[in-house]
Amino acid sequence: MLKTHSELAQHDLVAASVRVARPQDAAALSDLCAEHALYEGIAFAPQDHALRLSHALAAERLQAWLALRGAEVLGYASVTLDFSTLAASPYAHLDCLYLREAARGQGLGRALMAEVKAFAAAHHCRHLQWQTPPWNVHAMGFYESLGATALAKHRFSLAV
Repeated sequence: MLKTHSELAQHDLVAASVRVARPQDAAALSDLCAEHALYEGIAFAPQDHALRLSHALAAERLQAWLALRGAEVLGYASVTLDFSTLAASPYAHLDCLYLREAARGQGLGRALMAEVKAFAAAHHCRHLQWQTPPWNVHAMGFYESLGATALAKHRFSLAV
């Protein structure tokens, strides 16, 4: 159903915001993860996904932020903390950054990344690291616009 001009104007007046994801946000976050996996063409296992996210958020093993417009969830970023043996220092790993297509290009990616960067700095991380698929040139351009540099590495996965 199409929105009227008045409805569109009211929608535009609702400011977008970013906030920390809480365990009770796990179902909404899981829905975004499913969309993200579909977008990247990777497998997604929905069984107990929201429950596992809720536990990880509650245990602070995962830090995540939601981009919102009112109550509408538009995207998310998630981070874990790790330690680099080569650098002998902690770093933050940006596991995911995803915005629904209609929410892209509105500054929400920058707002999410600002939260991620502040979190990393607060946890004494010297670097923030992540990866993106080689076909996602828009994401690469966005990351470079933030001052990030690409590293020549390949990511591997091994089932255990």
